[in-house]
Amino acid sequence: MPKPRSFEPGDHRRFDFDLCVCARGWAQVDTVQDASWFGTWASSAERPILNFAEGDVARTVCVNDKEFAAALREIARWSRDHG
Repeated sequence: MPKPRSFEPGDHRRFDFDLCVCARGWAQVDTVQDASWFGTWASSAERPILNFAEGDVARTVCVNDKEFAAALREIARWSRDHG
């Protein structure tokens, strides 16, 4: 599962209102950690999961639906255990 990383200064609004909008097939993955400095988005079309944390951006690209579902379940489990 490739995980390219980058740095995007600012807050998550750029993702909410431009890069990861519903019209492009994205949905926000809600967690209790969500804040202006943290957010997670996923798209079932190409199976990427994007995580923004204090400017650090990690993009996970799942190779199939099973891997995509497992990655989303892991996000939910981690959030539940650490929320």
